[in-house]
Amino acid sequence: GYYSVLCAWRAHPGGQVWAFEPIPKLYRILSDNLHNNGFGTMAHRRQMALSDHSGTASLRVFEGYEATSTLRDVPEAFIANTAAETGRPSHLIDVAVARLDDEMADVAEIHVMKIDAEGHEPSIIRGAQEILRRSRNLKIVMEFVPPIMGRDESLGLLSMLRELDFSIYRIETDASLVRFDSDDELVNLPFSDLLLVKSGAQ
Repeated sequence: GYYSVLCAWRAHPGGQVWAFEPIPKLYRILSDNLHNNGFGTMAHRRQMALSDHSGTASLRVFEGYEATSTLRDVPEAFIANTAAETGRPSHLIDVAVARLDDEMADVAEIHVMKIDAEGHEPSIIRGAQEILRRSRNLKIVMEFVPPIMGRDESLGLLSMLRELDFSIYRIETDASLVRFDSDDELVNLPFSDLLLVKSGAQ
């Protein structure tokens, strides 16, 4: 809930924050963090994952390493290595999933969005086409890890974002921004934090 609290602090008092977290333990921390910082009434919390469909899905949770929990299928070698590093095995849980377009059907637009879903980003974007198209001043901060998704899926995600009228910038370690107009160059990098900016956004 750290970033949700930061966003709520910036959006207070007239704005709203929508936070989605499928892992029960982390959801409780997120919800308590928002409530204890005085943002309980302006923050919409949902214990679910975002995707391109509604229903349920299996989420692999890495105890002690929850930041890498994912809806994607992961190699057995990665599962074994993570268990060795943390001393705890991973496990699967069933979680609710929904489309952002359905959850925010009555919301006029989004101004700022953060996505970090361990390779599930393409599905999130596919399930958010309507709200992304009507959010003309939107900026998205998104983790982008081509080795997780593979080259073709990574290129497909970037193409989908450009079709939605986003310019793509890489956030460098010194917080400077480098614009990428070549998707091939960006996909060749092992990891990037991206800033996606709607053309004409203020």
